[in-house]
Amino acid sequence: MSLLQIANMESMLVTLENLITVHFSTSESSPTDKVTPRRRRATSCRPQCVCSKLKTSYA
Repeated sequence: MSLLQIANMESMLVTLENLITVHFSTSESSPTDKVTPRRRRATSCRPQCVCSKLKTSYA
């Protein structure tokens, strides 16, 4: 997998995570209590560990 593909995948995952955060924040009664600011992932993260991070953050 090329670095460009990895960067694109990370970008898509960040966008997806933001959409999920917005969806849940707008469906909650008090969104300001729930929403935390986005952290930028380390660019050294390998693609195979991204999925496990995603699973643990939404489990």
